[in-house]
Amino acid sequence: MISQSKLGQILVPVVCLLLVSVMIAGVKGLSLSNDYTIYFDRDEPRLKQYEDLLDTYSKNDNVLIAISRADQNSIFNRQDLQVIEDLTTAAWKMPYSRRVDSLTNVQHSFVTGDELRVADLVLDANQISSEQLSVLRDVAVTDPQIVNFLVSPDTTAASVNIIFQLPGKSLLEETPTSVNAVRELVDTFEQQYPHLEFHLAGQLMLSMAFPETSRADMKQLYKIMFLLIIVLLIFFLRSVAAVILTMVVVVLSGLAGMGTFGWFNVQLAPIATAVPVMIMCLALANCVHISLAYFNQRSASDVTPLLAMREALRVNIRPVIIANVTTAIGFLTLNSSQSPPFQLLGNMVAVGVLVSAVLSLLFYPPLLLLLGSKKVPSRSIKASLFDNLGGWVVKRPKQILLATVLFLVLVLAQVPRNELNETTLDYFSEETQFRQDSDWVNQRLTGVMSAHFSIPSGQQSGVTDPVYLQHLDEFTQWLRTNQGVVSVRSFAETMKKLNRNMNGGDEAFYGLPDEQQLASQYLLLYELSLPYGLDLRSVLNVDKSASKVSVSLKKMSSVQLRDFEARANTWIEQNLPTQMQSTASSSNIIFAHIGQQNVESMLSGIAFGILLISIIVAFTLRSLLLGAISLLCNALPFLLALGFWGLGVGEIGLGVSVVAGMALGIVVDDTVHFLSKYQYNLKQGLGSREAVSRVFGQIGLALTATTVSLVAGFLILANSNLSLNVDMGIMTALTIGIALVLDFLFLPALLILFHKRSAHHG
Repeated sequence: MISQSKLGQILVPVVCLLLVSVMIAGVKGLSLSNDYTIYFDRDEPRLKQYEDLLDTYSKNDNVLIAISRADQNSIFNRQDLQVIEDLTTAAWKMPYSRRVDSLTNVQHSFVTGDELRVADLVLDANQISSEQLSVLRDVAVTDPQIVNFLVSPDTTAASVNIIFQLPGKSLLEETPTSVNAVRELVDTFEQQYPHLEFHLAGQLMLSMAFPETSRADMKQLYKIMFLLIIVLLIFFLRSVAAVILTMVVVVLSGLAGMGTFGWFNVQLAPIATAVPVMIMCLALANCVHISLAYFNQRSASDVTPLLAMREALRVNIRPVIIANVTTAIGFLTLNSSQSPPFQLLGNMVAVGVLVSAVLSLLFYPPLLLLLGSKKVPSRSIKASLFDNLGGWVVKRPKQILLATVLFLVLVLAQVPRNELNETTLDYFSEETQFRQDSDWVNQRLTGVMSAHFSIPSGQQSGVTDPVYLQHLDEFTQWLRTNQGVVSVRSFAETMKKLNRNMNGGDEAFYGLPDEQQLASQYLLLYELSLPYGLDLRSVLNVDKSASKVSVSLKKMSSVQLRDFEARANTWIEQNLPTQMQSTASSSNIIFAHIGQQNVESMLSGIAFGILLISIIVAFTLRSLLLGAISLLCNALPFLLALGFWGLGVGEIGLGVSVVAGMALGIVVDDTVHFLSKYQYNLKQGLGSREAVSRVFGQIGLALTATTVSLVAGFLILANSNLSLNVDMGIMTALTIGIALVLDFLFLPALLILFHKRSAHHG
């Protein structure tokens, strides 16, 4: 018969496994989103403004196909123009394609006799004469609506811009369908015309880059993570059973944290690839603490494995629970973020961490007793190393405290060097195809960022009012004077060309019509001449009471983009009449504000988290002074990391903006374990110095092992192709590493010099 003890050792892990399996089953409900708006709250005013603009005019879901010769010669020759013409024709057949603009089909207006004619700039390229090629080239490079958008000023690059009208029923299918069709089309042309190079950019390519980068990260990061965990466990635990069981706990915790939210069919942003890595390295720390305590008990005295495990759990259960609860609270502070993916990340990790605590205390110990070897594993790092460190620290607390304070002052003085700034398109590493193509387009052809303005006239058909057109043209010309502006497409330019054409092509008439009736006639004639699919819906609203001004911008940082936005909005406010007031809008502008908004919104959440964690620590340790000391030791690591970040990087983006809350909960772990053991030693009748010294021998190895594991785990994110993960991983690893140094130096010095027990036992 199986003894009651053995039955309990089997039954409890089985129950845990069944419960966790239910959570894990939800994984099938998870999916990777390819919608950039997932990063924004649906109530975000700028997002609403941009969506209203898209509904008023036309969607900006585009793929821009950039074409150039490998020898970098001009594409203004019959063969290459014919390729662009054929590519343009084929682009109309792409799934959900609504409009195609290119160098060849751009609408060129001219007058024949008394008739206004509008036709493609290039028709049947193979039949064009050399003289016509020269004329067409002059037209292209002098037309502000064409140059720096559909052709580069030196004519070495051109583009075919495809606008898609996605139904919006399932972006998970519609976006890949459209993008993959374009990729297949481009592949065909690349094979047929090897002398040409093709690059893909645009909104849909950005949307696809997020999930594709995430999948690539999953394949790369998770392999590295598993290898790292195995290596660290073998090095620190030296037990086959402990290594295998820890791996089981780590994997189950990661899957449970993700799977729980899969039951709600949530869509994941790319940063979600970091969630399993975070959960796994945090779960790893729990098992290492319990394992090392268990092995220490086994080696320290001749006790049975069961008694050794009971003692290991007795001394670890409180710090493990406190550490995991505070870690969960730290991650839950991300709910104050204005970016939903970071809220979801925080919630997923919080659930995974709590699951890991339960598994570490209920699932892991009984199975280790059942499956573990009776032989105690040999230690690769001797406790005497930490005994010596502890002895060195307790002999010179004043010197250590003084040196630490000076160090703090020097490093914290660097915090102001940081600036809330990042470049959205640089979210992707230079190894990704999207980044390479976008950079190429940005350098050789046109801007890869944009800003749009919907300029109202205040009345129906008011866009043909000469006063409105004059103000619109002034704004257009002012925009072109701004640094970083590549091209501006405005209805005012269309009216100036029509006025010239209707006056015999005389350049003297390249200006705005003087009368509204005349302007309305020009517009009517022009619209009647436009082919299907190339109407003015992308420029004018339905009742012609407003027009859209589109600005192509060079790649800018968020600071530069916010500065451009502010200058444009100020110019409009000061120079345009009340009825024409407008503000800049685009996905790039929304992203430019998200980092700043995130920091501002998270301040209250982090403050609440710090207060709650401090109360929990003070309550469980039954000491306000120890709670205050823990607060200081837990708040400083992130601030010091910010100081080092200011020296080395100096820019805080979306990834770094969430680290404070995350790191706060994580760094509490070591402090709690240190203070718990310290307090335990005090109760044994030791003075502060002796209590501190003994802590080093008791858990110095465990704290080092867990810190190394956590730092290494978060540094894995530095291998991500997404800068959000890279910055988040490096900053968190830096914070955790600094926390251990403070816990080994600053914390002991504070305890020896200020804790009240030193008066009784010193």
